[in-house]
Amino acid sequence: MIAFNEFFEIDASDAGLKSALHSEHLKPHKARTERQSFWRLGPASCPAGFIGVEHHGAIAVLRSVLVTPEYKDQGYGAGLISLAEGRLRNLGTKELWLVTEHAESFFEHLGWRVRPEGDVPEPVRHIPVADGSDGDRAIYMSTQLD
Repeated sequence: MIAFNEFFEIDASDAGLKSALHSEHLKPHKARTERQSFWRLGPASCPAGFIGVEHHGAIAVLRSVLVTPEYKDQGYGAGLISLAEGRLRNLGTKELWLVTEHAESFFEHLGWRVRPEGDVPEPVRHIPVADGSDGDRAIYMSTQLD
C-alpha cells in the first residue's frame, strides 16, 4: 500500500508518466511548460498513479489522472485528485476544470458539477479531451477550490 504523503512533483519527461500514458492509449505530454504541473503518487519504482494539470491564473484544468493497474479500484484516483486540489488551492487556484467523455459519474461522486458550455472559461474551451477523441460528447465539469 502506498501512503498518500508520497506525492512528488515530476517532469513531463518522467519515464513512469510516459509509460502510464502509453498503457492507457493517451497522448504523452509535450515538453513541460510553466503552465503545467505533474505529480506522481508513490516511488518511481512502483507508482500508484500520476496526475497532471494546466494552470491559467485563478483556474486550472485537470489534464490527466492515471492509476496504475495494480492500484485501480482502491481509491487512489480520488486520492490523487484530492492531493492535487490541495496543492492548487495553496497556489491560489480558485476553480479546477476538466473535459471528459467517459468519467462524468466518477467526478460527480467527488463533488464536481457538470457545467453548461456557456459557463466554460476561454482557456478550457480549447482543451482537447484527454483520450484524443474528437470531443463530440465532451462534458465540461468543475469544482471550486476556495
